[in-house]
Amino acid sequence: MSNQCVTIESGTGGTGVSGCCCNTDACLTPKRTPGNPLQCYVGLYAPSVGVNTGSEVFCDGMCSSLTGIVNGSSVTTFQCIPTSVCKSLGVDNACSGLPGDRDVSGCCCDYKNSCNVELSNITNINPPTAQPSTEFPISCWSGIYVDGNPITNAG
Repeated sequence: MSNQCVTIESGTGGTGVSGCCCNTDACLTPKRTPGNPLQCYVGLYAPSVGVNTGSEVFCDGMCSSLTGIVNGSSVTTFQCIPTSVCKSLGVDNACSGLPGDRDVSGCCCDYKNSCNVELSNITNINPPTAQPSTEFPISCWSGIYVDGNPITNAG
């Protein structure tokens, strides 16, 4: 139920009044504009056994992927994880080998929807669109956007 935004009054060209709500610390990242929460691909890709399944979900953290070898075959998982995990690994909109296991690489991103698929360089995954959420979160907005641009510092 975090980082969900709703357009209260629509304007022309995607402008208008939007409100955002969250229930976790710093979930309203300034990189995401109100009314446009991040969507991540969540799934499993194991081509040697014919597995390629997943869906796009709303994410209040960062999109992520992990690639490693399982029983001699490459396997990639896609998920939404807390931003703090990506920051602690030093992976921000990039990919890197994970500390302690050079055979496992991880990617974290939030620059566009399903960016974790793009960063993994797997070209035959087409994420389906996430379903709209009907949940009504608590209010804790701490910034103001006008015509899609921040006019206050979020915080």
